[in-house]
Amino acid sequence: MRVVKSRPSRDLRKISDETGGGYFELQKTVDLSPTFTRVAQELRSQYLIGFAPVALDGKVHKLEVRVAKTGMTVRARRSYLAAPDKPSN
Repeated sequence: MRVVKSRPSRDLRKISDETGGGYFELQKTVDLSPTFTRVAQELRSQYLIGFAPVALDGKVHKLEVRVAKTGMTVRARRSYLAAPDKPSN
């Protein structure tokens, strides 16, 4: 079996930043366990907030989420589309 080393696409970090997700790039196999521990800790300490736009104008709007408490990290999408839900068939 041949091992091929490759780097992940830079687009993955950009997508995670734009959508409020997390991005973890492992350099070594020994990084796997600490990374899973970090992900598990983050999943236990996250909050979900939501809102409903006043008008569903079909436009993309910028979104910024801020916290007053120091030491907190915000992961949130940077924009949203104010469009009605598509009916499911």
